[in-house]
Amino acid sequence: MKSIIAEHPKAALHGRMVLPWGGALLAVLLVLALRDPAASQAVEADTAALLSGFAGLKTALTLGALTLVSWRLLRPVDRRYLLGYTLAVTAMAGATAMVWQLSHLGAASLFFHGGLFTLLFMGWRDVDPLSGLGRSRRP
Repeated sequence: MKSIIAEHPKAALHGRMVLPWGGALLAVLLVLALRDPAASQAVEADTAALLSGFAGLKTALTLGALTLVSWRLLRPVDRRYLLGYTLAVTAMAGATAMVWQLSHLGAASLFFHGGLFTLLFMGWRDVDPLSGLGRSRRP
């Protein structure tokens, strides 16, 4: 049995894999560059501890999402889904960085949950063309 990686050109496979991880890294770097240093000092100690726990949970969810997207990208994927997966994990990673910094928590919540719901919706609608399943679902 052939490996999935051996079935596809290496350049295309690496390009698909780098896109979500690169987008997530750029989002985190952008949030770090635009951080508000006064925001973390405006939060009480108990609230900061609670939010740090939330940030840890969001980090685990984001890394899990990136891992699942990477696993999905081992197979051929439509460009629309590749773009959607990339934007979803990028939004989740940027939001997680905002929560770690305790800044812009409202926007962080919108971005994180929006990315998560987008990822869930796209995963529900996506069909691997090599599996032969779900062809009648496609519009």
